[in-house]
Amino acid sequence: MFATLSLAAYLGSTLTFPDGRVLDVDVSCDPASVIVLEDIAYAACDAEGVLAVDVKEAPRVLGLHRLEGRVSGLHVSGGRVWAEVTRVEAYPLERTLALAPAPSEVPTQPRETAAADVAAPATPSRFFPPRQGGVGSVALTARPLLPLGTIGAGVIAHASTSYHFERPIEVGLVVEPLAGALTNDRNVGSVGVTGFVAYDHAYFALGLGLGVTSLSEVVFDGDGLPTSQDRALLIAQLARIGALDGLHLVVRNSFAVIEDEFDYNGTVVRLQVPVSDSISVFGGGGGAQGFAFGELGVRFRALGSGAADTLFVDLSAGGGRVDGTIDVDDCGLGVPCRSTDSYGGPLVGVGLEYRL
Repeated sequence: MFATLSLAAYLGSTLTFPDGRVLDVDVSCDPASVIVLEDIAYAACDAEGVLAVDVKEAPRVLGLHRLEGRVSGLHVSGGRVWAEVTRVEAYPLERTLALAPAPSEVPTQPRETAAADVAAPATPSRFFPPRQGGVGSVALTARPLLPLGTIGAGVIAHASTSYHFERPIEVGLVVEPLAGALTNDRNVGSVGVTGFVAYDHAYFALGLGLGVTSLSEVVFDGDGLPTSQDRALLIAQLARIGALDGLHLVVRNSFAVIEDEFDYNGTVVRLQVPVSDSISVFGGGGGAQGFAFGELGVRFRALGSGAADTLFVDLSAGGGRVDGTIDVDDCGLGVPCRSTDSYGGPLVGVGLEYRL
């Protein structure tokens, strides 16, 4: 999808659009054609290069593609914008240079110019694409599970929302675990919620989180008797090595505060490897209070270019387990006995992420 805005032109350092919107820029350009592709406007600016402008809402400059030569025009081919570049070069001539036939003696043939002969703005790396700032996202993944050894159904889910600021800062909220099983024996389930803040560089991220989680393991007091504690304060760590939309490894650790001390709660890991501009394969898994799983899957970009209004879809398969505490017979002295019950089996996963 593209359209040429014939009424848009640079006047000094101001770009005026047909709908009346005006954008001041830091470079001066002669009147030039403008092409819009997926809400990004590309303006040919002669020797300055090509200016990229986000025109989805309030127009804002994304950057300037500097090219070797003068940009004389723009066109679209193969779903991409191409810049038409001319260059003036000088070569010294030696007196001993072998002379070629005069122009009138050289047969002339028309030359077909392919799209590949025209210089184009550098494309982002598939493995290390640039960071998308000023973008939020909401995500939900559901992994239906078939509990073996009983009749019933289970699910291991993950929900999150986050916002990546223009500065390298990310804030978000993660619901994990979000797991449960309904069987003809017993029903179990667990849930945890964590808010986090992270330093979000293009190629790595480090963050900390604070939240609360239910406990799927029995907590014992100093006398060795089970207590009624079924939830705890949660401290979380977040680390990402690699680009968010490229090649990366994400690790989330969590620790629960139980009986006035930190207790290991679990780790979730995800490795993503891009195989094309819009398709990646991933492997993930983890073990924590309330769930454990392992999966292999594929992630593809169904809509958009990676910025706002982009939809990602994840499809996966693997296996998992859901845990939970249950009450059993009285232990005496009026103290209820509690134990942990687990249900596991194969699972499939479907996930959606939408960029805002």
